[in-house]
Amino acid sequence: MKNNGYFVKSIVALSLVGTLAMAEGNHESNDFSAKDLGIKSSIQMKKDTSEADERQSAKLGVKDVIGALNSKFSGKITNIKLENIDGNLVYTAEVLGNGDTITNVFVDAGNGKILTSKLDKKDHSDEQEKNQENQHEDNEG
Repeated sequence: MKNNGYFVKSIVALSLVGTLAMAEGNHESNDFSAKDLGIKSSIQMKKDTSEADERQSAKLGVKDVIGALNSKFSGKITNIKLENIDGNLVYTAEVLGNGDTITNVFVDAGNGKILTSKLDKKDHSDEQEKNQENQHEDNEG
């Protein structure tokens, strides 16, 4: 009888460990670091630079970024933002491809060079985030 108790406890423990391992493997993060991405832009800034100073320092506009993206990627551009990633001034863009794929693209804000791209899979949380951003913009306007 004691052996059955140990057996059940072992199965429960193994199930728990397996579930935790699977959850850890599926963890996605949208927090990008320049080191992880292997990027270095032509415009270097302090990490705490204001958004106004970043916009003023960017040598390219959104139209230039759209041109660079359209020359390399097919799909719908769903989002473009000017960002300071660890002191690198870049435009980050999302390109919606076939099926449920989203490609995160990092474009140098100084020369328009595509620094890197990262394939992502569209999920329900992406749609919720977009809806929240749209609601926030509607409330401001």
